[in-house]
Amino acid sequence: MRTTIARTATRKIAAIEAAVVSTTVYDQRTGETLQSTFKAALETLREYDFARLYDNGNDTWTVYVHSNLWFHLYSQAALDRIAAEQAERDRQLAARVAAAPMFPTMTREQRQARTIARTTSIHDLGRSNAVTVTRTRKAIGTQIAEACEALGIELGHGEHQGVPSYVVYGEHYSAGQLADLVLQGGFDGSYGKSETRVREDSPLRPAAVARRLLLSELPESYTADEVDEMTDDEALIAAVSSGVLQG
Repeated sequence: MRTTIARTATRKIAAIEAAVVSTTVYDQRTGETLQSTFKAALETLREYDFARLYDNGNDTWTVYVHSNLWFHLYSQAALDRIAAEQAERDRQLAARVAAAPMFPTMTREQRQARTIARTTSIHDLGRSNAVTVTRTRKAIGTQIAEACEALGIELGHGEHQGVPSYVVYGEHYSAGQLADLVLQGGFDGSYGKSETRVREDSPLRPAAVARRLLLSELPESYTADEVDEMTDDEALIAAVSSGVLQG
């Protein structure tokens, strides 16, 4: 049974830290779990008032912030148990395969490809054969990278409060935040799409950023009308030459 541990229970938290040998964090950019640290999990717990530390009752603990941010903490006993359970599942699978050799097994990569690919058979009434059309979903991370390249945005990767993030012009963004800024329809409108739809009016376009910096950093040199009348190239040249934007 899972129980909540108060963030003021310093002795319990210290005992957990002593027991934890592995920490993972959910990466919302890829939907995968990545290695992290207990320190990052504890800092995140203190950063968010609504974050909770749970004792899962099986030598594991969870720091839960929201559906796109959580940490799992494992003791050595938990890792040993998980490894033993996985070994038992592998043994049972091997036994089933050996008992039914006429059914070919699939590799993990093949299973993943089958899950990603959505295949629909379209039957032509005038012929007996079927035409198969395969539609593959494009990952949000791939769409973000392609959109940034199309918009001329230099995309970097970093870490914010122990959580992987995207970095644009020195600012950290989650996948959802950046998708809303560079993809047409934002994160929700692009999820599960087979093509990248670039938001042409993205406020992160270099020219848009240059105009914004000229007005915010050099208000004594440029008026709003002057900046609006500039072409994209003129705005970029002015921002770079004045030092408010790195070339």
